[in-house]
Amino acid sequence: TLMPDSRRLAGLVAKQSAIVIERSRLYERLKSVNEKLEQINHLKNEFISMVSHELRTPLTTIKGFVSIVLNEETGPLNDQQRHFLETSDRAIDRLTLLVSDLLDISRIEAGQIKMQLRPTNLSDVCHRLLASFAPQMKAQNIALSLEISEPLPLVMADPDRLMQVFDNLLSNA
Repeated sequence: TLMPDSRRLAGLVAKQSAIVIERSRLYERLKSVNEKLEQINHLKNEFISMVSHELRTPLTTIKGFVSIVLNEETGPLNDQQRHFLETSDRAIDRLTLLVSDLLDISRIEAGQIKMQLRPTNLSDVCHRLLASFAPQMKAQNIALSLEISEPLPLVMADPDRLMQVFDNLLSNA
């Protein structure tokens, strides 16, 4: 017969053993779920990459034909045709940016995009942004102006990513 202390000790060892076994089972289940999530994430990234590529090909073709017609290589345009084609051209550019953003998100999640930090003139970035939006603003009769009251210091930044962020903000405004 076991003494009361020995029984209590055996009970504690049994409880601890059961806890260790249960934790081991939980760990194995978590490990399995994590592996499945990694597989799903990989499939998602492959899908986004494939869809982006498949969308870019027809967009490039459409952009090329719209440019040919806009340049009047197929004959003269009336004002309404020019307006419709310029609107289509801007929409193609916007859709191309969205596809690029989608691909960038996938690359960021995969850790494939590195920031290219360098001394950056924010005033130059803002002026480039304004120039890229000027045709769209003009077509929509929207006044967009830029006022920088004093010289801005250089900042360590990735100017291309800043342009992308500002472009998204203005496009969604």
